[in-house]
Amino acid sequence: MKPQKTDQPPPAFMDFYQKFHTDSLYQMAHITWPLKGQTDQKVDSLRTVKLLIEWQPETWHMQHTVDFSTSPDFIREFELVGDALIIERIRYRAADYGQERRFFQNENGEWELIYYADMQEIKK
Repeated sequence: MKPQKTDQPPPAFMDFYQKFHTDSLYQMAHITWPLKGQTDQKVDSLRTVKLLIEWQPETWHMQHTVDFSTSPDFIREFELVGDALIIERIRYRAADYGQERRFFQNENGEWELIYYADMQEIKK
């Protein structure tokens, strides 16, 4: 099945998405721990390297939504992969710098954050 880019994922996902970003207890309960992902580590003043990481509940910072109507510097895109996986990418419009999150709908129909790559250089 070919991934499909969209501006608007299914309404049930967007309901989850809204609650995920406004209710910290709900957010913590809808993350698969330890959360796999990537982060950048500075090597020197000019270079960084990408590192695989497992985010832990003790050090997690609550995720908040970006108001894209008042933040024209950012672009958000969703990619639907089948019925159960949604990839969200948020990046700066003028630079190759952004983040990626992956959400999966489990067998109980609940959405969960399963992957998080924090703000970092996006290599093309």
